[in-house]
Amino acid sequence: MNNLWSKFITVPGVYLILGFRGQGKSALGYYLTERLGNAHGLNKIVFGVGEEIGNYLPDDWTSTRKIDFPNDSVILIDEISIVAYARNFQKKENEILDHLVAMSRKKNQLIFMITHHSRKIDVNLVTDVNGIIFKKPSLLHTQLDRKEVQTFSKKAYSILKEKKNSKEWCYIFDFVNDCEIETVNPLPDFWCDELSNMVSVGTEEPEVDPDGEVYIDDLVDFDISQFADYSMDDLWVEIQSYNDNSMRRKLLFDLYLDKAVQSAFNS
Repeated sequence: MNNLWSKFITVPGVYLILGFRGQGKSALGYYLTERLGNAHGLNKIVFGVGEEIGNYLPDDWTSTRKIDFPNDSVILIDEISIVAYARNFQKKENEILDHLVAMSRKKNQLIFMITHHSRKIDVNLVTDVNGIIFKKPSLLHTQLDRKEVQTFSKKAYSILKEKKNSKEWCYIFDFVNDCEIETVNPLPDFWCDELSNMVSVGTEEPEVDPDGEVYIDDLVDFDISQFADYSMDDLWVEIQSYNDNSMRRKLLFDLYLDKAVQSAFNS
């Protein structure tokens, strides 16, 4: 394993993996979970994905939808799994993120959390992490990230945009040792197209417009604020009423995710 990773990642610890979609955040998360789990003799757990993912993971991995993780574990939580769990956010278990971070040190757990950008993460979680690992963010993300993270995302963007193959690189802010690191990350040994598709879209590959066009007409007279007071279940029904390549569906999905994360932190 790249010695840089083992030098800056501490156990126990909590790390964010941020970056634009398609830049390899999930592959990096699976790689770190596998390698650091082996290096430290930890249980390897991926949270929230379907049982079918077990067909593509090594036998010593566990896929679970329960948040009572065992001691001495490395845990991978992808943004899509939080969305999948959102229907249960009114129950006691929905203190998921706060609970995990608070208990990670006592239970000797290493946690990797993946999201597209920091606006979907509560500021209290951001301030509690040991480090942030960036895959290349988009220029838009550097402008829209929450102010507490903007300096870091702009620095990562300026470095990673110059890389010939940016998907192979990441930029690390280590808050424990007060340093910054740029390094490459290989794919996990078990990585395959099926696993890549599964973790990148959650359940199935999205429908793609044959001309690759996004039509502005799709957003005419569409006021997303009208859905702000919808319950999570009602909003989910509304999301399903639009086809997969609809811009309306994408906007509603972002609203759904924001409400889910806020529910988790405020419960």
